[in-house]
Amino acid sequence: MDGKHPIKLVQHTPPRGTKDKIVSCFGALCQELDEVFMDFAIGSPTSESMWAFIIRLLDVTRQLERKTLVLIWDNAPWHTSKRIRQWIHWYNQCAKLTGDVRLLVFWLPIKSPWLNPIEPHWGHAKKHVCEPSGLLSMSELKRRIGAYFHTQPLSYQYKLSVPT
Repeated sequence: MDGKHPIKLVQHTPPRGTKDKIVSCFGALCQELDEVFMDFAIGSPTSESMWAFIIRLLDVTRQLERKTLVLIWDNAPWHTSKRIRQWIHWYNQCAKLTGDVRLLVFWLPIKSPWLNPIEPHWGHAKKHVCEPSGLLSMSELKRRIGAYFHTQPLSYQYKLSVPT
């Protein structure tokens, strides 16, 4: 980019048979620390991958010795699914009884990303990590996103339990 002409991005399609064509990136902005916590999931975003990220964020919240984790969400299907809403309700009931971290979800109006404090960060990150001349490997994309945000993904695994 020479400063006068913006980079023109072209959507490339991975070659047939390429494994793991899609990677989802989840991020949470901690305004108090001015830090972004993030994680990745293979494939399109799902309620289960969102759920796993929330559990990791709850651990971070406990480590910071806070009592509430505030989530500001748009109307993405992985945020609004019945399963995720039921799990949050169930989790908060248990947290209230045990004194654990509570989840507070703020739902944004449809088509209002400017109300979400993390959105400008995503926009800038996309411009900095893109590769206009071709495809990035998944590991290179993860590396670039981590370098941009000066962080490492939350990378431990949990066994998710579904309330019955």
